[in-house]
Amino acid sequence: MKVIAYLCQYGGKDSLSTEAQLEQIQVYAMRHNLELVEIIKDTQHVADLKQNSGLKRALNRCQENPELGFIIARLDCLTRSLRMLRALISGSLRRVTLFSVEEELDTRTRAGRSILGVLESISQWESDIKNIEERIRPATPKKLDVNPEWWNIYGRFEGRLFRPEPASVSIEASRD
Repeated sequence: MKVIAYLCQYGGKDSLSTEAQLEQIQVYAMRHNLELVEIIKDTQHVADLKQNSGLKRALNRCQENPELGFIIARLDCLTRSLRMLRALISGSLRRVTLFSVEEELDTRTRAGRSILGVLESISQWESDIKNIEERIRPATPKKLDVNPEWWNIYGRFEGRLFRPEPASVSIEASRD
C-alpha cells in the first residue's frame, strides 16, 4: 500500500525530532510492506485543520485518493487534544487508512478501528465531564464557612485532642 508520511515538530516531554519520526516510519513501512510516496513535514505543531498546514494537505490528499494511506510516528503528532482527536477521527480520518508506528495502529484491521473507536469514546467522555463541570461551577459557593474541627468526632479533653487508647476500647463491651 502507498502511504503519505506526516512529520511534525513539537516540544515537550518525550517529544521526537522529525528525523527520529522519519526513521521510525521508514522502519515500520519496510516491515509492513508500505511504500512511502510523499513525506509532509510541519515546522510547528498545529492542532487546527482550519489553518493551511501540512496535516491538512496530507489528509486531503488521502481523502482524494482512497488507495493512499496516512502514516505517523505517534498519535500525538496529530494533536495533543482529545477533543481535536475526536474531531479528526469522526471527520477526516474516518475515510482514511491510518498507521501509527508507536501505537502499532493499523485501521485496515478490526483491532485498529476498535482502538480508534475507544479513543473517540474517551474524548467524548472527557468532553462530557468538562460540560458537567462548567454547569456545576456557577452553582458552587465561592467560600464555604466550615468549622475546621468538624472532623474531631472524639471531642477535646483539657484542651487536647482526645482519642481513646485502642486497649480501652473493647469489641465485646460494645456488643452488650
